[in-house]
Amino acid sequence: MYSQNDALVAVIYWIVGLLILWLIIYSAVRAAAGHALDRRRPMHMARAEVEPDRVRIVVTNSGSAAAFDVVMGWSDDAATYPLARTPLLAADGHLEAVLPWVPVPGETPVVRILKVEWRTVLDPASARPQLRLPVLVPARLSVAPPAAGS
Repeated sequence: MYSQNDALVAVIYWIVGLLILWLIIYSAVRAAAGHALDRRRPMHMARAEVEPDRVRIVVTNSGSAAAFDVVMGWSDDAATYPLARTPLLAADGHLEAVLPWVPVPGETPVVRILKVEWRTVLDPASARPQLRLPVLVPARLSVAPPAAGS
């Protein structure tokens, strides 16, 4: 009834059908989300590391592109007081600010909002994207700028 040649043709049709189905699905996903996958841009994440005598606040660039002229500060402070600043924050780079802190027994942590600004190009006239990142820090962590001369 069926020859070995018919089975081979059926397998070839099955493989070609799977290939066409895969191409259709791949094309649909690429059209829907491809622009997001191709975009090279910085992506910032923040964390606070509480140590016995200080709090280290770290902003990490986990994106696929560098950020230029990065400024990190508290969102509720004056814009003239940055916690840290760097001219270049490469992909997988870290920007740190170390703040002195004296622990108090029973002190509860609070969520504070960091403001991070950067440029995506070197041009000083370019736009400065801004991001607000929550971090968990001790409640009594000083938010005022250090006194002059200290």
